[in-house]
Amino acid sequence: MHPAQRKQNLQRLQRELKHLREEPVPGVHAAPLPSNMLEWHFCIEGPVGSPYQGGYYHGIIRFPQEYPFKPPSIRMLTPSGRFEPNQRICLSMSDFHPETWNCMWSVSSILQGVVSFMLDSAPAIGPSNPCQPERAAQRPSLTRLGLLNRYCLSLPTPPVPVDF
Repeated sequence: MHPAQRKQNLQRLQRELKHLREEPVPGVHAAPLPSNMLEWHFCIEGPVGSPYQGGYYHGIIRFPQEYPFKPPSIRMLTPSGRFEPNQRICLSMSDFHPETWNCMWSVSSILQGVVSFMLDSAPAIGPSNPCQPERAAQRPSLTRLGLLNRYCLSLPTPPVPVDF
């Protein structure tokens, strides 16, 4: 890849970070690694009224150098009962389906898609089980496991209300 193109791609991610800080996705905290703009960590706060309420779910988005022309890979790290930990998630906006990728999608739209898919009950590749309220107690979250990742809590948007 030409260095000028790589620079433009990184500038796009920097603009998306600025936009995400100005208009955060509700219940989602996200930021790139300080040393690598292509690797973003995010933490989803379990939506109120869902089986995930009260939990925090850590994931990673890895952008290719060719972003936004190629899709990122998306993984959840926290066991949730919906996604297999550390397995690529099958979404139209992930590298699982490069043929459906739209370069107009942004980090915000990707995060909104992950939350929506997390709450969806349709089976697919990557998720382990559809969202079933009766299984909520079997879904360990970061707080239930006592593993609340300090990195997740340090993500800048939005502030996280946590009782310790």
